[in-house]
Amino acid sequence: MSVEGLWTIQFAQAEEDHGGIQVSEEVNRGGISYYFIGTYEENDAGISLTINATRYNDIVAGVFGPMDEARLIFKGTMEGDTMTLHGNMEDEPNKRMTIKAERRTVLH
Repeated sequence: MSVEGLWTIQFAQAEEDHGGIQVSEEVNRGGISYYFIGTYEENDAGISLTINATRYNDIVAGVFGPMDEARLIFKGTMEGDTMTLHGNMEDEPNKRMTIKAERRTVLH
């Protein structure tokens, strides 16, 4: 099944490693301050995504704080029109995130 399409992303969880101590929080937001454009690779193990997040609204605090741009790296699995992916900001591998994505439409 092709991955191409319009997907919505929900940041489900954020984690940080502070010297071996894991700090975790539920995020449940995203998209109100940033838009996301990405590329993907599929293989037998699942899917890998590289996502560029660009801030378009500085009124509402975004999931990445005051950053105007962020590059995210994710790996995960796709089942039908949903994906669950785990990854991190490219420059901050100790800031891990979990996202859930849902396909809204298929591009032709």
